[in-house]
Amino acid sequence: MTNILLINGSKSAPSKSQGIWEYAIMALAEQGVKTALLSVRDLPAEDLVFWKYNSPNLEQPKALLTDAQAVIIATPIYKASSTGLLKTFLDLLPQKA
Repeated sequence: MTNILLINGSKSAPSKSQGIWEYAIMALAEQGVKTALLSVRDLPAEDLVFWKYNSPNLEQPKALLTDAQAVIIATPIYKASSTGLLKTFLDLLPQKA
């Protein structure tokens, strides 16, 4: 069974990107695809801001990414870039993640 991780990069809820991943989860479920959702806004800000790579709070998100066969990222775009929250999380991932 295919395993897809959806990452929500929005800092607010509800958001327009939330509608995108809700639709994606529904469409993938109809195809029998297993999905997991990670909302970066739910991660501890202190771990992200202070680059606590080895924080126990980040073990589950990193495991979800490791187990995924594919990743879909939905994020708002501010000034031609993704959210700082999403970038901070992605920067904490291992180089070959």
